[in-house]
Amino acid sequence: MSQVYFYRLEVGSFESVLPRLLQKVLERGWFAVVQAVSPEVVKSIDSVLWTYSADSFLPHSADMDFFPSEQPVFLTSTLANPNESQVRFFLNCEPEMPFSDYERLVCIFDNFHEERLSVISRVGQKARSEGHEVICWVQTEKGKWVKGD
Repeated sequence: MSQVYFYRLEVGSFESVLPRLLQKVLERGWFAVVQAVSPEVVKSIDSVLWTYSADSFLPHSADMDFFPSEQPVFLTSTLANPNESQVRFFLNCEPEMPFSDYERLVCIFDNFHEERLSVISRVGQKARSEGHEVICWVQTEKGKWVKGD
């Protein structure tokens, strides 16, 4: 069974949270694929991963790059998984998430769209009903993460 993590943003943005979560994945020796909603968002995240820290970067490739299978992080707006990732990130959950294809699925979303919250609730219920471990993280006003419902 997979672990399904939900990260609800209260402050900050995908770009501020994603690099730290990817660092944790890489520290475990896992590969990750990040699925964004559009090629424009992929380009934005690509830029962030090169520049988010003055003293480091996250090795990665994206849909438009060569040799994606050799990178520990792959950015896409499709269902591709060329680096055989163990972890898949969704920036805003998709109604149909491939739970069994990964050890961990991570859904990062903001708390400001009621329509999106309805989709996320259904995804969480489906994951639980299929026997997957579901863990919800909520960001406090100060940016700290605490377990939620």
